[in-house]
Amino acid sequence: MEEIKAVIFDCDGTLIDSEQAHFESWRLSLNNHGGDLTLEEYFLHVGKSAETNAKLFAEKIGYPFFEEILKKKESITTFFKKMGLRPIQAHY
Repeated sequence: MEEIKAVIFDCDGTLIDSEQAHFESWRLSLNNHGGDLTLEEYFLHVGKSAETNAKLFAEKIGYPFFEEILKKKESITTFFKKMGLRPIQAHY
């Protein structure tokens, strides 16, 4: 049996460039409920859980049902992933 030398856990953003897809997913989800999101606002929330962000974004736009925003965001993100995301570009 061959010895395992390394294991890579892709914590979303390690191997694929998913940041733009997540931003667009949030932006489109909020647009669907009458709100908007700038890239600058989005970057203030990177690293927080999707549920936390959905609550914060729902509050920002005055929409009482954060669960709907989260569900729409996840649906859009799934679509983007099915369409294909770019690999992370190595910078040496």
